[in-house]
Amino acid sequence: MADALARGLQARGQPCVVTRRFQAAQTEHPTIVDLRFLQTTPIAESGPLLLSLLQQEPATSLRLVMADATARPDAAVLKGLAQVASRERADLSVTTIDCDEAPNVEALTDALLGGGHEGCIRLREGRRLVARIARVSHLLALASGTDADLGATVLFR
Repeated sequence: MADALARGLQARGQPCVVTRRFQAAQTEHPTIVDLRFLQTTPIAESGPLLLSLLQQEPATSLRLVMADATARPDAAVLKGLAQVASRERADLSVTTIDCDEAPNVEALTDALLGGGHEGCIRLREGRRLVARIARVSHLLALASGTDADLGATVLFR
């Protein structure tokens, strides 16, 4: 997976280095993509990386790619740590990408290149999904072609 993803990024002009061992404080790369969580991985393996990034100057962007995070407690913990890290350091861009167990490499490449301002991206069957807040009235108007106004807000996951 890592090699195919690296080829996809390089084909789009994005420099990419694949490594097995990583020390955040020693990198000069602007973005780090961690693919270890495509399989069940002990959460203790992500903590040191996140802590190192929090202490690093200048800030580095981190993309954590995980498979089927909704069914995995380790992934839920990792997503929570990522949210805390991004709030602790506003200049640190942390994005979690929750994808299928066998992710579509092209869709994952698109998410990595275009997901800078999103905190959480979900890829399902090659489709990119992000959390949005929409007014019920707007959705009703779209569905019925009217200007219904209920004044409520709905969260979509």
